[in-house]
Formats: sequence, C-alpha cells, structure tokens
Amino acid sequence: MGKNSTCTVPDCKTGYRSNKNKETNSKIALHGFPTNIDMINKWKKAIPRTWEQDGKTLNIKNAVVCSLHFTNNDYRHQSLTNDQPLKLRLLKKDAIPSQFPGPSYFSKKPIKCRKTKATNRRKSENQKINHMNQELINSDKVYTLDDLKEKIKKYTIPSNALFISEDTSLTYFLIDKPSLGPPTIVFSLVIDSNLTFEMYQEKKLLPLSVVSHIVPSKKIHTCSEVLKILATLKGLETNSNHDPIKYIKKQVEAILNILSEVEDIA
Repeated sequence: MGKNSTCTVPDCKTGYRSNKNKETNSKIALHGFPTNIDMINKWKKAIPRTWEQDGKTLNIKNAVVCSLHFTNNDYRHQSLTNDQPLKLRLLKKDAIPSQFPGPSYFSKKPIKCRKTKATNRRKSENQKINHMNQELINSDKVYTLDDLKEKIKKYTIPSNALFISEDTSLTYFLIDKPSLGPPTIVFSLVIDSNLTFEMYQEKKLLPLSVVSHIVPSKKIHTCSEVLKILATLKGLETNSNHDPIKYIKKQVEAILNILSEVEDIA
C-alpha cells in the first residue's frame, strides 16, 4: 500500500477533493515521516494532534505531511556535491514541521538541531578564547619605556638578576661574587627611552644577532622579548662557566687584582 495522498496535519486540506485550488495543490509536496526513531518522535511531538485512537497508536508508515508545514530553511536548494540548484526541493535531515493552521500557538519555531547548537557553542567558546588571547597579547605589548616599566612588573625576571630604573633607561644585570676578588657584572641589558637596547657580557658589547631569533628588529616590542633576552644572556654566562680556560682566566685576573692591591698598600 502506498503513501497517503492527504496531509496528516489536522485541519489541513492538502490532498482532499474539497480543496478546490488544484493549481496550488499541484505545487505542494508531500513528505513521508523520517525513518529515524528520534526524528519520528520529534515530528509527532511537533504536530498538534493525538497519535492514539481507541487505545491503539496510529500507524505513521503511510502518513505524509505537506510542504505547507515547513519553512524555506527546512529545505535544501542545492546539491551537496556541487553548487547546481535542485529541480526538486529536498527536506533537510533535521527538518521538523512547524507551521500549522489554526491558533498561532499551534505553529512552533523550528527546533534547532543538536549539530547547530554544538556548532554555535564551539563558535562562542572560540570567540572567548580569541578574546582572551588578544587580551594577553595587548598586555604583553609595549609602546614606550614607561609602558614597559609598568607592564613588566607582572612578570618574573630570571633569578639573581637585578635592575636599575632611570628616567631614560632600564638596565638589567647579573652580578657574580667569586671566591677571590671583587664582584663582577656577568651580563647586562640596557634599554633606552626609545626601546632600542644593548647587551653586554661582562664589559664586551654583544651583537644583536645573538638574539635575532627573539627580537627581529633593533627595538623591544613586548615584555616577553625582554624576559627571553635575559634568559639567553644567562645561558651564555652558564656556558662560560663550563669553559676551563675562561674559568682559569678569571681566577688569574682575581689574583692579579689582589696582588696589585697588596703592592699599593706596601
């Protein structure tokens, strides 16, 4: 037995002989119920009618719902495989009838499918993450020396590193106190008022190429760049401590300084 030719929605005249507007009827499509149990239940819940008669559940196998009860958004107008328009409009898999005659409360707003809700939720979460990332980027960027002095307070500089803040510069340095001789400045980073900078290992001026992978230009742009430069300079100092020649040289220089002081006293 084939599908019914009359719409199962109460008070709908589609398919009935009493409906004189045959031209309109010819343009109306009839849709059978979906095969998915979950979607069947959603259709039955949406349609304002009872599905039991004389204690028996009505058979929806041959029941149809006409296109008057769907919105334009419930249809696919193009093929899924290309951009060609379809000759016949096809219902989307998640389409649910929502337009019904009679009181306005019979007509319901189309129910959004779970996929749409999940997509919107992911979109909202991504927007929040992007907003947080942008806030982090903005809090890291610096435009003036005063801006750098203020924002870098929120960060932790490498251990044992000290700094001197002046009106026109900001200097970071590390002091080493050997067992013999006076303390020495192991490295220093001097940032000028225009955010250009110089680096020193002891008294030797280092080329900017040492940190070109961190700061591509000659100016500081973020607090993170300052922290990475300090970490690099500290790494250079650590490596030099493992160089026996440099270690012996430092010890000899310290002894010579002591002998020089003794001679001055004598």
